[in-house]
Amino acid sequence: MSVLLTKKFSHLNAKLFKDSFADTSENKYVFLAKIDSYGDDDDNPDTATITPTNKRSEEITLHNEILALKKILPADVTFVTRYHEWTSGTVYNQYSDSVDLSTYTNQQEGDADNSYFVVTGSDGNETGDANEVKYVYKCLDNNTESASTVQPITHSTAGTQPDRETDGYVWKYMYSISQEDWDKWYGTDNRWVPIETLTTDDSTDQWTIQKTAIDGSVNHISGINANTLTTSDDGRAVTLTGDGTGFTATVVYNSPTDRHFNITNAGSGYTNVTAVNVTIGDTPTADVNLSAVLSPRGGHGWDAVTELSGHYIMILVSFVNDEQANGYIYVDNDYRKIGIISVPNVKTTSLGVVGSSDTIDANTNALVLGERADAMVKDQRIALKYSDIYPTSFTETELAADNAKDVTVTQSGTNATGKIVHVINSTSKLIYIIPDYSTTVFNHTGDLTATILDATETAQSVTISLDETTLVDYDIIRDTGNIIYIDNLDALESSPFYPVRASNQTDKIDLVIEF
Repeated sequence: MSVLLTKKFSHLNAKLFKDSFADTSENKYVFLAKIDSYGDDDDNPDTATITPTNKRSEEITLHNEILALKKILPADVTFVTRYHEWTSGTVYNQYSDSVDLSTYTNQQEGDADNSYFVVTGSDGNETGDANEVKYVYKCLDNNTESASTVQPITHSTAGTQPDRETDGYVWKYMYSISQEDWDKWYGTDNRWVPIETLTTDDSTDQWTIQKTAIDGSVNHISGINANTLTTSDDGRAVTLTGDGTGFTATVVYNSPTDRHFNITNAGSGYTNVTAVNVTIGDTPTADVNLSAVLSPRGGHGWDAVTELSGHYIMILVSFVNDEQANGYIYVDNDYRKIGIISVPNVKTTSLGVVGSSDTIDANTNALVLGERADAMVKDQRIALKYSDIYPTSFTETELAADNAKDVTVTQSGTNATGKIVHVINSTSKLIYIIPDYSTTVFNHTGDLTATILDATETAQSVTISLDETTLVDYDIIRDTGNIIYIDNLDALESSPFYPVRASNQTDKIDLVIEF
């Protein structure tokens, strides 16, 4: 038995996933994780180390490594498709009803561009103007696989046959992209184009294009390379034998290398064409070398997302400075992993690991869901206020230095452990820790001990006394929610090898998921 999950299945799942972000009972968060190094190979971890798996043990570890989370809003999610900039001299593929069009768009970086759609700059010029609009075109005819040398610039929203360019190409204008949307969704790797299919009139060209799209049109006749047309065929009428109506065209024969069909009416309603006929005298004669290319369902421009292989979802979330407006997250440390977690539960106590986990009520025998996270940001640090450091020769400056970051501390009395995220050694005297996953929890009374390198790179056994007045606990119950996306970052070429958060920067996280 042969089974195929079609591209329609991919588009359906992409749409369902995109729409799910509007469900406030099922909030999803982008997270930053893993401040501690991979060890001696931190600058170049092996493939096995950074390749995510579906192992339960890895899931637990990742929950423990999550340090900051930010909620994904519906406005942070869009369909995207691959970016193909129109370039003179390129032979573009043409739309075909007999080809899996996704094979035209999935080339790897460095491969020749063989797409069937392109993006151009405002009025055919990359002006760099702040209000520059981008335009998206689909290739309907590539002039028997010739190079494109004339950039498309017309913005016709009519459903009629587009004009042929002087290089022989026929382009269908699909939609435009504002500079604001371009800047937002272009992507950090410059490979993506925002795309959508409209459901209401937004006063853009695209709505008019959708409204005037003609279902079952025939905008191209293929097979002319194999045809034996001669100069005597110039001007002869071309008709179709099929279930649609209205198609009209004529033969244009300028030379053996310059010949095409001038389609004056692409017709409508065609789903089955059994013959393409060239009229000789008064008799339409079927030419077995020629084939009618049927439009997508709804016509060209009716559904840009499915027509232009938009089975990708981009999620774009920015962690702004320390997120003070939303409740604070960490700075002054790095991260090696990013991902998405769905419906994590919040803690219902200020200390410890007690929370509102999902459970079955013993009295009612009903499933009771825990309290879902809803705030814009969530912070997995604990904050402890310290008073003194021993030995006294070890300074507060050294405690706040890079040598102390990621160092494991152990608390006396509780034996709770965790890693130092960063330290504020001003009047607030706060030490921020990401606790290890355990039923043993920190309190604000027991001293902290750790081995930390001082300014001379000498290991010191350090004791940190707490002032017993402050403990700010972490927000999300560990190991709740579903981690649905993981990206273990590649190391950068030079130190710092991973992104370092700072109080004066924005970390723009864009994730692209293919369906």
